[in-house]
Amino acid sequence: MAIKLDDFKPDSWKFWVINFTIKMLLAFTTRNMFYPDEHQQGVEIAYDMVYGGGNLTWEWDPNYALRPILHPLIYAAVFKLLNSLGLDYSVMIIYVPNIIHISLWLIGDYYMLKVCQKLYGSQVAKIMIFLNMTSWYSGTLMPRTFSNTIEASLLPMALYFWLKIDGKNNKIIDQDAIYLTVIICISFILRNTSIVPWLPAMMWKVFYHKTFQKFLFCGLFIAIPTLAGSCLLDSWYYGKYTLTAYNFLEFNVLSGKSSYFETNSSLNYILSYPLTQTLTCYPLLCFGMWCNFKIHRSNKTFPLLLSIFTSYTIVLSLIGHKESRFMLPLFYITCTFIALGIQNLLAVKSERLKVIIIGLKACIIILIFCSLFAWLHLNQYINLAYKANSFTTAFVSNQMSSKTLCDLHQKEAPSSERIRILPWHPTFYTPSSPQAYSLGYLDKTGRDLQEKYMSMLLQQDIWNFTDQNLPEYLSLVSSANPITMKKTHKTIMNMSTQVGSVRYHYKPVDKYFVGIDDRRPLEGPKALVIEYLVVYRLIQDQ
Repeated sequence: MAIKLDDFKPDSWKFWVINFTIKMLLAFTTRNMFYPDEHQQGVEIAYDMVYGGGNLTWEWDPNYALRPILHPLIYAAVFKLLNSLGLDYSVMIIYVPNIIHISLWLIGDYYMLKVCQKLYGSQVAKIMIFLNMTSWYSGTLMPRTFSNTIEASLLPMALYFWLKIDGKNNKIIDQDAIYLTVIICISFILRNTSIVPWLPAMMWKVFYHKTFQKFLFCGLFIAIPTLAGSCLLDSWYYGKYTLTAYNFLEFNVLSGKSSYFETNSSLNYILSYPLTQTLTCYPLLCFGMWCNFKIHRSNKTFPLLLSIFTSYTIVLSLIGHKESRFMLPLFYITCTFIALGIQNLLAVKSERLKVIIIGLKACIIILIFCSLFAWLHLNQYINLAYKANSFTTAFVSNQMSSKTLCDLHQKEAPSSERIRILPWHPTFYTPSSPQAYSLGYLDKTGRDLQEKYMSMLLQQDIWNFTDQNLPEYLSLVSSANPITMKKTHKTIMNMSTQVGSVRYHYKPVDKYFVGIDDRRPLEGPKALVIEYLVVYRLIQDQ
């Protein structure tokens, strides 16, 4: 079936079939890990809410309460429904969250096509959606369970309803303004910084379209109840009155504690990250932004996309800790700017789609590589855990940054009954429960699982293990530092237990290469560390 540029439009069934197929393939093939937060700020919390025993990070401790419960609650509701219907098989628990995000991505595609068609014409819209479909960046991140992916899907919807609001409609109760307010509120709940880019756009509407009364009504009767409802949900989850938005602002901005997790250059959001996201299209991105500015200046209209893009980039740059995924909500706009650059530079016509396809084949190859092979943080670990039957316990270190309990779910025996996770906490962490901190501090420097911690791993007061209930598998990630590995190996090999007249000890059975990581010690320069997964099994003494 020949693909023509005219097929890439909202009313073409062929486009939506192709788009849906690509996204579903990504949902079922993306089994690696891009960043731990895709699991530990969403599905893992949801799994804990439904099945208990989840691997919760320090951010979910009531003493900090940095994260709103709305995001995990989406998956928890689905998990609970599946559990009630007896359909909570492992394949459902693993893949349903990804399918939820794929569905939101499709909705985002639909609304962004509408926005581009209205602002710049169908030609730019077609190029934009094709760029988004073939990009390694969107293809790698959008199927994942980040809150950023939800925010990225909501942004096109907000843009669409913003464009529909005008001063000609004198009704105070405006349906489009209500939809816009709800979407912005949800984005704000998920990530507080998302509201800042909308302030210039709202001010434009108020002063030039005379929409103050509409926004006042939406603020009083839509925004305040929505945010109050989120506050009640968070307070219910944390067991005390909680305002996560303030906690997040105070921690990341006011106190600057986010810099603990590494401080990056302010130029990252201008040079480094956009370059890796767009690859060879970066010059077209810059050119497209200039074209966008000229179009709106000549038409004397508000540069909505440029305003959102610029404001969001500035806000993110002011925060010390920076990550490429924080720019994901802007990627639809990024593709739009590139499409504008292509249109103005090459004067693309329908019959010349082959030129674009040839130029983007490399991007498709990179997309396949990233979804299947890159950042493969131990799919072997998942396979290892499934070797164990329902009555076998596997101990896994949190340093593996996997999906942990959610990815290891078995309908007959929830993961919390079989898996124990070693927690990691930053140095400033003060737990609400003393037991949560009894294992001691493990830093991020590669000095993982030192000898002084190993004797505490199987303490009964921490893991509730007994001599008759020791973990059969002990899976640990270690650096290639010979001294550290030797001490760790020696400590584990010396672990043994007596069950009746039989003595058991741990013996290494597997070793996997994990990857090369750069670690920044608390003192001193960064160092490259080779990481391995070492698997020990409890066997009977001969």
